[in-house]
Amino acid sequence: MGNYALYGSGVWGTQDELRYLNTIGEHKKTSKEGMESVWDKLSGAGRKEWKIKMLEGYLTGARKRVNWGRINSNDVINYAEQELHLKNGGKIGEEIKT
Repeated sequence: MGNYALYGSGVWGTQDELRYLNTIGEHKKTSKEGMESVWDKLSGAGRKEWKIKMLEGYLTGARKRVNWGRINSNDVINYAEQELHLKNGGKIGEEIKT
């Protein structure tokens, strides 16, 4: 197995991490009342703010992460930075300030 993160029956890779980033913050958690989702309780503006907060948190952790296994860290971090830039009102092709 080595340094690879397992997910289901396979190894977690770059495409899996990018798919995760596309839905970051939209997850559901199980509580005594059943499945709950912060995402489902938010309005459009609230969802945008929540997504920004989650992307910022992800990037903070990603920049400290050492073992990426089969994940291309540059691709994933660049993608997360681009998504954060766009959520903050930036335009595609603009320089991203990190």
